[in-house]
Amino acid sequence: MVAPSVVWPAEHELALRTLVAEGAGSNSVMAGILNERFGTRYSRNAVIGKSGRMGLSVKALKAPVLKVVR
Repeated sequence: MVAPSVVWPAEHELALRTLVAEGAGSNSVMAGILNERFGTRYSRNAVIGKSGRMGLSVKALKAPVLKVVR
């Protein structure tokens, strides 16, 4: 089953770009912020897909995990 194509308005794309640049959190958190702000129902996967197509990388912005050596 193929999900229907959703066109993101330019304002939503700009907001996503800003959230990623600010390191707003996980894709799930960003979906929640977008949904609250615009009254949408974007899923975590929608944010992952859209940010990937826009060339944004949430993973690259996360701080590296430091391992404790004992």
